[in-house]
Amino acid sequence: MKKYFKYCIMFLFVFSFNKSICQESCIPPNVTVWRDDYLEVGLDIASGTARAKVKQATDYLEFDWSTFENTTYASDGAMKALLEASWVLLNAPHYQMPVSFRMNVVSKSYCKANLKYYVKLDETSSVRCCDAGVTFDEDFYIYESHTYYSVNKHVKCGEKCCRKVYVISYFWDDTIYPAQYMPKISGVYREEMSSCSSETTGMVDCLTGAPIPCVDSSCP
Repeated sequence: MKKYFKYCIMFLFVFSFNKSICQESCIPPNVTVWRDDYLEVGLDIASGTARAKVKQATDYLEFDWSTFENTTYASDGAMKALLEASWVLLNAPHYQMPVSFRMNVVSKSYCKANLKYYVKLDETSSVRCCDAGVTFDEDFYIYESHTYYSVNKHVKCGEKCCRKVYVISYFWDDTIYPAQYMPKISGVYREEMSSCSSETTGMVDCLTGAPIPCVDSSCP
């Protein structure tokens, strides 16, 4: 036997967020890019091709994954990782000495604000139902002697820049002719380039009056 509530909606608070999110590139402005537009790059394997567009600088890459296409049997995630790592190595400088180099792959991550819809109830009553296949989330609470039902919604409130740093080392390869130093990826780590913690939504919780913050996202 299931218990249900019926209610009349007295008023509903609906928040919206229209802040402009318009940062174009995460490549630092003091870094000179090789070309203003994105270059289409691809990787061919036996079962097909993976391709995407990328913006390049000496030690920065920025992929536009909205242009990603994958006709291989491998997953999109696997081919994105393979395409990215391959392009990092291809664009590493040709040092002829055992040095270390860092290539930065930058990307955007959107930050979110947790907004709530508040529904005030003026009547509740218990009813019984024989349909055991139906469930109900009794997400009700009392505030100042009134009964409310809340619905959470996450909306974008800003964006931050992240970078994945590929550490490139060079090894002596005498299996090729002429023998020379070749790059290899010896490590990868992630860093935040900016933060959303200083962003303000300009909104407050309509019941508590507390400011609604813009919450930092994690870097992919």
